[in-house]
Amino acid sequence: MKVFVQLSVICALGLSLQLPPDVLELWEANVAPFLDTCTKEMNVDPEIAKNMFRHVHLPDEQTFHCFMYCIFQKQRFLNSDDELDREQMLETIQTLTPDSLQLCIDGAAGVTDVCVKMYNLTRCIVHDVAE
Repeated sequence: MKVFVQLSVICALGLSLQLPPDVLELWEANVAPFLDTCTKEMNVDPEIAKNMFRHVHLPDEQTFHCFMYCIFQKQRFLNSDDELDREQMLETIQTLTPDSLQLCIDGAAGVTDVCVKMYNLTRCIVHDVAE
């Protein structure tokens, strides 16, 4: 049993997703100006928010969902009707392609809660780029 646990841990560590260093640096710089405001507004742990891309850890919790909505708003990824501004996203999110964005938008289709929708989009984009 002990060997099984050790192998499980090794496999989990080996399969951990990571963003390429250049992408990580750019993405962290993009959200940095909004972290304090959005973490306070949504009552999210600032350390989790600060390291979300570094650890590829996006907690599946309502407060974090709305934190991502706040980040989308601050980056002007949404218009006044909460519709995505695809051009703004493609200009801002380095390495994001139109095809990847469309795939993630399609994956979030039908989700009515805007916070959950922005969380799902973020998760999809991050996992698309992560190695």
